[in-house]
Amino acid sequence: ETPEAVQNFKDEFSIEYPLLLNEGGEITDIYRPIGLPTTWFIDKDGVVRFTFSGPMTRESLQVILEDVAAGREPDPFAVISS
Repeated sequence: ETPEAVQNFKDEFSIEYPLLLNEGGEITDIYRPIGLPTTWFIDKDGVVRFTFSGPMTRESLQVILEDVAAGREPDPFAVISS
């Protein structure tokens, strides 16, 4: 997507966390997504703690964020059932 399209998406959904632009393909080379959309949950030390492929609900996002912030491994089955 273009930077403008990403900004519009962030504005429309009131997203406050950073979104990466993959204009040169570097993100794909580094993280190797297996599907789109793919969300990586990265802790304050820059360590990828969880990866989720597919669309997410607000509730599933909140569950994962709480687990990552608390240092717990998110339960993907709990996310799916949210």
